[in-house]
Amino acid sequence: MTDPNAFDRVSPAESGNWQASWETEDNYWFENFSSRPYALGPDYYDRFRPAFRYGFESARHSLGRRWDDAEPDLEAGWERYEHRGEAPSA
Repeated sequence: MTDPNAFDRVSPAESGNWQASWETEDNYWFENFSSRPYALGPDYYDRFRPAFRYGFESARHSLGRRWDDAEPDLEAGWERYEHRGEAPSA
């Protein structure tokens, strides 16, 4: 059994396919975000998009790591993430 706190539920994409994978993920959330209970409006996804993208991109670097080990790196990375935007989500 795998550790439930490890990032091992994601299959890493090949480097050349990573951008296409993000576009697929982004399209999914753009279409489905408003159906989530935490969505406060139809355009609310735009506020969350940078955080979703950061999580998606960070997953391939954190595969197999426990949350307690990965969290400090993820926090530091978010502070300098290039796609964070003007009004970053927490």
